[in-house]
Amino acid sequence: MDLSIRLFDVDGTITMPGVDIWHLVTRNFAVSPAEFDNAVADWKAGMKQGSCPYTESKKMMKKGLQLMKSGVGDKEVQEEAEKVTLSILHMVFPGAIEYVKRSIHCGFRVVFATTNYDTGGKGFISALKRAGMLNAGEADAIAVSGSVINWKDREVLHFNMDRGKVRGICEVLGVSQDALGDMIDSSYGDDPSGNDREILRIAPKAYVIRNNKNKHLQLPSNMQLTDWDFINAQTSALGS
Repeated sequence: MDLSIRLFDVDGTITMPGVDIWHLVTRNFAVSPAEFDNAVADWKAGMKQGSCPYTESKKMMKKGLQLMKSGVGDKEVQEEAEKVTLSILHMVFPGAIEYVKRSIHCGFRVVFATTNYDTGGKGFISALKRAGMLNAGEADAIAVSGSVINWKDREVLHFNMDRGKVRGICEVLGVSQDALGDMIDSSYGDDPSGNDREILRIAPKAYVIRNNKNKHLQLPSNMQLTDWDFINAQTSALGS
């Protein structure tokens, strides 16, 4: 198999629309949830006014870190993300998990690329394993690329959104961007004009999980608007 990597966004792709694990985890750690809610409202208002999504979203992540209680680090975030995920398992697409598992067993390298904290992504996988949706081998086979935080100084060392997702994947896999492009079989996301744009753009085959925000978009020729039922039926017929 020449092309061996499958890239997956998490929120809105593996989970159903409306799930934002970063938001839930960060709010749960906020000293004042109300102040965090106000910051999120300001961020969303700025986005509606046409502000740069990457710049404004990175600022929002920094603001969320500033509003957190003391003593929060990688361990606490991973545990909280696992707890949050266990509470929203009914909002994880069963078809997405079925496809991820099949991809692993067919020999593809699976990468979850999330804008959430990288430890948040690991907590998500831990929850799927704890719930029996993934076995230990499947969970261990998934690489996680996410935003990297210096928790001591509350600094965003790497912001894993849009173009940052590609850089993050390259860092996790230890490959160059050119090499990554040659290794990708396909990618899966829900936000082709923002958060997931680059991981969808660089793939020879990209699948956009349909929702109310993207269903009327005109997509580039390598992208297909679809759902997990179709993806599973199509790839099952092809044996991959």
